[in-house]
Amino acid sequence: MKRILLNISIVIVALFIIVFYMYFVNGSLEMYPTPEREEGIKEVTSTLVILFAGLEIVLICLRIKMKKR
Repeated sequence: MKRILLNISIVIVALFIIVFYMYFVNGSLEMYPTPEREEGIKEVTSTLVILFAGLEIVLICLRIKMKKR
C-alpha cells in the first residue's frame, strides 16, 4: 500500500513540475502583461519547479530504498 501511494505521489509531483515549467515558458496568459508581471511569474514558477524537483528526488530515493528491502 505504501509503495502504491509513493508511486502515485511521484507521478503527481512530476505533473506539477511539467505544469509549472510550461507556465514558466509561456508566462502570463493575460492579453498584454506588464514586464513586472512577467518577471514575477518567472520568479515564482522557477522557485516552485526547483522545490518540486527536490521533492521528486526525495520521493525517488525513498522508492529506491523501499525496493531494496
